[in-house]
Amino acid sequence: MSGLTIMVGATPSNGIGQNGAVPWHIRKDLSCFMHITSAAPDGKINALIMGRGTWESINSRPLKNRVNAVLTRNSEYPLAPASNGSLQHTETEFFQDLETAVDVLESRPDMHRLFIMGGSSLFEETLGYGTTSDPYLLADRIILTRIYKPDYDCDVFLPLPDFEHTGPWRRASYEEFVAWANVGDFKIPKGIQREGDAKFEIQMWVKA
Repeated sequence: MSGLTIMVGATPSNGIGQNGAVPWHIRKDLSCFMHITSAAPDGKINALIMGRGTWESINSRPLKNRVNAVLTRNSEYPLAPASNGSLQHTETEFFQDLETAVDVLESRPDMHRLFIMGGSSLFEETLGYGTTSDPYLLADRIILTRIYKPDYDCDVFLPLPDFEHTGPWRRASYEEFVAWANVGDFKIPKGIQREGDAKFEIQMWVKA
């Protein structure tokens, strides 16, 4: 188990969302997200941990071939529909808090990696800006899609660390990123990319 990994896209001003959704649609970013969060050794599976708002932003439909772990304190929250053939390797589980989710998921012998998918309060908690001081519940890796242009209008912002000037984060080399992700034939975009009006770069940061 490698700890918690945050997956997030952010503008130059660290905007991450608007009106409960991500205000950009970048195919390379989405493809990278899918491959990285799905890649696991045979017999293993990854989990996506998300808040209820993030779950509803994807229309309460589980992302396939991963465990969808949804945090909600509402014990009567409706469960996801039963899996069908296309979701045979997909699960949805509901937990009251992050600590319970991590405890249960990490105890599974088939669990590979735990990814933090959002929203903002869960990002802040696992970055250490929330109430927890338990290092067990803090992320030690961030896969960051840094969107340089355009500076999309956002109404949700994330207090990301000043990576370049403050510890304990360091940027991993592209080779280290690829080796860790282990996504087979899929090629993680290297360096600054352009897609439509967007100029962006997919980076990996790890705690030193």
